Amino acid sequence: MGSRAGSSIEGFLNVSKPYGWTSHDVVQLVRKLAGTRRVGHSGTLDPAATGVLVVAVGRATRLVDYLGAQDKCYCGDIVLGAATSTDDAEGSVLYGRDPSGVGLSDVVGGLSGFLGETEQMPPQFSAVKVEGQKAYDIARRGGAANLAPRKVTIKGLAVMAWEPPTVSVLVRCSKGTYIRSLARDLGEKLGVGAHLSALVRLTNGPFDCSDATGVEELRLAAEVGYLQDLLWPPDLAAANRPALVLSGGHVEDMRGGRRWPVTSQPPPEGPVRVYSDGGDFLGLAELREGEWQPRLVFAEQE
Repeated sequence: MGSRAGSSIEGFLNVSKPYGWTSHDVVQLVRKLAGTRRVGHSGTLDPAATGVLVVAVGRATRLVDYLGAQDKCYCGDIVLGAATSTDDAEGSVLYGRDPSGVGLSDVVGGLSGFLGETEQMPPQFSAVKVEGQKAYDIARRGGAANLAPRKVTIKGLAVMAWEPPTVSVLVRCSKGTYIRSLARDLGEKLGVGAHLSALVRLTNGPFDCSDATGVEELRLAAEVGYLQDLLWPPDLAAANRPALVLSGGHVEDMRGGRRWPVTSQPPPEGPVRVYSDGGDFLGLAELREGEWQPRLVFAEQE
């Protein structure tokens, strides 16, 4: 391992998750390469899925929820004519009907009904917890988890290719959306059954697959000592929020978790990124009773 690896490393790694790896496999690899157990990720990808998996290292783990809450974009292949137990190609076929009568206009019409805020039932084979147990653990024992539908928002849907019985779709969606569930629900709506056969996560917030790093490149970077150079700065997790620059004693107020007066008019709504006038990222703050209240203090008090 190179000289730059170690507990001082912090930030985000934009990892290109390989097929067959679990998200936890990637986390374990980064823990080993970075020399720290303080590693997490911004949203699980199934083993059969590939693409962007953002891994937080060091203090950046404190910001991972902000990144996970941002929109994600996927490209998926949906096969019509067979519903499966896992809603993807890994499961056993539950039922199937001849999809030859389904045309492109039927598919487009069916997909349009999922746009906007909808209630979506997670797959039985998912990491959703039910009474302290993950649904997939219950399903693997032959049971059925008592799952409840969840509100999700699909902000964009486009058909990229139509090669019957497979339709390739581009999906932009909110946190918690399952593309496997979208495939299942489309099949039910069209009356032929369907499942997801391939999935790539293209983006997670500001992170894009074009900038993602493969696991072998991560290993090589650690060996030659430039793993740190692959890290993106922690404040990128909140890049979609306005920035507030402080000077003087207010910097120490932020570092110490103390409130300070609002000076900008009108102040932005919701959490803001806070920086010192020297450009140091201090954390996140939000309005409370006419003052700025530190919400997450990233920088330590000096």
